[in-house]
Amino acid sequence: MPRRREPRPAPALELKTTRLAGIQIILNSAEHAALDTHITTLFAATPDFFGGEA
Repeated sequence: MPRRREPRPAPALELKTTRLAGIQIILNSAEHAALDTHITTLFAATPDFFGGEA
């Protein structure tokens, strides 16, 4: 009998590209700490990804 995989918890947010020149962001958490941790992990390789944005 094959083993069942445990479902992974949803990430704090998801970035999805669209056909338009934009990005759709889906927040799966309203907790600031969870969002901060996920964003820090997600963009660790490119710390200036949002540099200069206001």
